[in-house]
Amino acid sequence: MVVTIAPLDLRARAADAAAVQSVALGPVSPDRVAVYARHTVHPGFRAFGAFDTSDGEDKLVGFAYGAACRSGQWWFDQISPSLRAAGYGPWIADAYAVTELHVRPEYHGQGLGLTLLTTLLSGVGNPTALLSTYDGETRARRLYRGLGFVDLITGFRFGTSSQGYALMAAPLPLAVRQADPARSA
Repeated sequence: MVVTIAPLDLRARAADAAAVQSVALGPVSPDRVAVYARHTVHPGFRAFGAFDTSDGEDKLVGFAYGAACRSGQWWFDQISPSLRAAGYGPWIADAYAVTELHVRPEYHGQGLGLTLLTTLLSGVGNPTALLSTYDGETRARRLYRGLGFVDLITGFRFGTSSQGYALMAAPLPLAVRQADPARSA
């Protein structure tokens, strides 16, 4: 198997990205492709894909994207009041949001999540990175902690879901290490 990490044209590969997210997390809403398209115009938008090229094609098997956090963006507007109320205003000032990071389960344990995340955040000029993830002891959460992300708020509920989330932040640049603790889980 040959997997490469490269810039991702999220508009052109939106259906492929939605398929990866669906396999990784469960069914996604039918408007997911339109949501991706809206995100591509946010300031500082970057996207990277993990492509399996072993059969001569470039099958998308993982992806990560993000952008600068700004007022008026749904995710930022959902989290910022709670973070400010909890005293975490400095973490969100000029932060970069890791909007999505997903890898197909059959490709877990190969360091793709680590490589996608570090590639996405390398060279970003913002002082901090923010993300939300399921509030549980998951492979993803261990990966984030291993890179210096800390929990700011746990048990967070977005207005559209009853699922609990952890809001996490890390100073940039990330504290990159060689081993991926999520791989040994």
